[in-house]
Amino acid sequence: MNIEIKGIGFGNRGAELMLIAILNRLRGSFPQARFGAATYAGTFARRTQYGLDHVVPDRWSIATLRHRMRRKEGRLICESDMDVLLDSSGYAYGDAWKTEWIQNSAAHISRYRRRNRKIILLPQAFGPFANPSVRTAAETIIRSASLVYARDPESLEHVLALAPGASHVRLAPDFTGPLPGRLPEDAAADERRVCIVPNAEMLRICPDAYVPFMTRCIRSVADRGYAPCILLHEGERDRELAARLCETSELPILDDADPQRLKGIIGSCAFIIGSRYHGLVSAFSQGVPAMGTSWSHKYRHLFDDYGCPEMLIDLQSSDCFPDQLLNSLCDPESRMGLRGRLLEKSRAINAKTEAMWREIETVLHS
Repeated sequence: MNIEIKGIGFGNRGAELMLIAILNRLRGSFPQARFGAATYAGTFARRTQYGLDHVVPDRWSIATLRHRMRRKEGRLICESDMDVLLDSSGYAYGDAWKTEWIQNSAAHISRYRRRNRKIILLPQAFGPFANPSVRTAAETIIRSASLVYARDPESLEHVLALAPGASHVRLAPDFTGPLPGRLPEDAAADERRVCIVPNAEMLRICPDAYVPFMTRCIRSVADRGYAPCILLHEGERDRELAARLCETSELPILDDADPQRLKGIIGSCAFIIGSRYHGLVSAFSQGVPAMGTSWSHKYRHLFDDYGCPEMLIDLQSSDCFPDQLLNSLCDPESRMGLRGRLLEKSRAINAKTEAMWREIETVLHS
C-alpha cells in the first residue's frame, strides 16, 4: 500500500508533529506500506529524513528516471501509483486562505477520486465558506473523500452545510496530543520557566494590540518571579516577531528542529502564554496550563475541549489585561488543580483519538 500524506510542512512545527503522529501510528499498523509526500512539501532532505518517498506528477515520470539515478538515497513514485491520500492540512479550507490554494487541493483530491483511491481528511478546522469559489472547491473536496474528520463542532457545521446528511463526516480531536514530548538533554526542567509562543498571524488580526499585549505579559510574568522565554513554533515570521518582543527586555529564544523536543520543553514549564495552536495542544495534553490568544475559531473550541475557555483572551473585543488570570497561573496550588483537570480532559481526548485511528485502520484494511 502506497500512502501520500498531504498538508505536511517542515517550517511549522505543528504540521511536523502531525506528520510524526501519522507515521508513528500507521507504520506500526501497516509495516509494509510506503509513505510519501509531494515534492513541493519541504525539501528533498527533509522528506528523506522521515523516510518518505517523493511523489511526483505522472507527467514527470520519464524525466525523473535520470533524477532517480542521481538520487539513489531517495525513492520517487508517481502519483498514480498511490493508493491512499491522507490530508493532514490542519487548517487550509476556508475563506481565510487563497482561493487558488483550495482549488489546487480540490484538483489534487479529484485525481485520487477518479482513480477510485481512498481519501481521508484527518482532523482539521474548516470554514467558513462564504466565498462562492472557495465553497465550490471545498464541496468537491468533502464529497470526494472516504472519511472527513472535523476537529471542532463549528468546523463540523461548515462541512455538513456543504454535504448535508453525509455519512462519512465525523468529529474527532487534534491527534498530536498522545505524541510524547522529549526534553532536550541541555534543557533541564525549570518550574519557574514560562514559555511565550508567538504567532505572526495575530498581527493580521490585531496589528496594534498584539505586541503590546505580549510585551506586557512578559513583563508581568517576570515581575511575579517567573522566567519568561520565547519558544518558536514556526518559521521566519515568528522569529521576526520574537525579535520585536525582545526589544524591551532580553529573553532567551528557544528553537529546535525537532518538534517533539519543543513539546518536551513546553511540558517542563510552569505554564505558557501562546498563540500557536499546536503549541497550546502540546501544553494542554501534558497538563501544562496555558493562556492564549486567538485568530480563528479553532482556538476557542480547543480551550472548550480542555475545559478552560476563560484562559483564552480575545484581543479584538477587550483591552483589559488579565491580571487575575496571571495571578492564578502564578499560584502553585491553583496551577496544580488546573493541571489535574487538564490531564483528565487529555485522557478523554486521547481515547477519542484512538477510536479515530481504529476506524481509519479499518478503512485502510478494506
